[in-house]
Amino acid sequence: MYLSLAAIITLLVIGGDYFLHKGLSSQFGKHLRQPVTVCLLAVIVAILAYLTYARNKDYQNAVSFWSDNIKKQPNSSRAYNCLGIAYMKQGNLDKATTQYKLAIRINANYADAWNNLGTVSAQQGKWTQAETQYKNTIRIDPNSVNAHFNLGNVFLKQGNLKQAADHFEQVTRINPGDIETHINLAHRFMQQENLPKALAHFEKAIELNPNNLKVTNSLAWLLATHPKDNVRNGARAVELAKHACNITDYKVPELLDTLATAYAEENRFAEAVETAAKALALAKSQKRPPAKIQQIRLRLEQYKAQKPFRWQP
Repeated sequence: MYLSLAAIITLLVIGGDYFLHKGLSSQFGKHLRQPVTVCLLAVIVAILAYLTYARNKDYQNAVSFWSDNIKKQPNSSRAYNCLGIAYMKQGNLDKATTQYKLAIRINANYADAWNNLGTVSAQQGKWTQAETQYKNTIRIDPNSVNAHFNLGNVFLKQGNLKQAADHFEQVTRINPGDIETHINLAHRFMQQENLPKALAHFEKAIELNPNNLKVTNSLAWLLATHPKDNVRNGARAVELAKHACNITDYKVPELLDTLATAYAEENRFAEAVETAAKALALAKSQKRPPAKIQQIRLRLEQYKAQKPFRWQP
């Protein structure tokens, strides 16, 4: 922080040494010259060390740091926005709101401040305010991934699934590699019973991260157990479920349970029974909830009776 003062330090030491040389020209003075120079240098270093320490304390406390910035730059919208973020991290939403509004007062087209203000409103359950604030962000920055994603979540909270999906799809348009958005869209389209789109987004999420166990298991379960014949795909379900089990060395009962359902969908009931039995044993040894253990046990009995399992939405 204070490296720019290095030249000043050098000049002070050289200047001090010069005057000491002139002023202490006697034999006795010559003996004092070096100790005095060292003391002068030590004092300067101590002063700079204290200043550095004080500044580092400001850095460690973001509220102090940005408050100090605002004192020096009272018209800096960025400083107010950053102070709002600092308060938000502390959980002080009221103070965060004040700072974001001050940032917007200085710069009405500050997209980040509008987005942050919307996030505070959403955390407080003020969905109508949050909707307006996120829309302002998008008006200023139509390609704001965060704003589209956040607004989609607000519409979900309001029960508006169509508009939520519209904004999540905007995120995939702007950033097609955002896996969380594809997962959200898959679940939203499931709720709307738009299964082709749901499956497409699940598959895209797996393409982006084949080792995401949650997504892989969800899609395998859907393909193995859905009540509609045109949705189920036993072969793909087996492929996905086996991949998830391989990653976890066949030691996660929920994944084995899904693999068993996939085998049953493919009429491979002997493998379904064997796999479900292993899932049941693991669920017991790993102390899964009694309800989960009972579900696996009931499915196991179905497989023994040569019946696949069907999920009831």
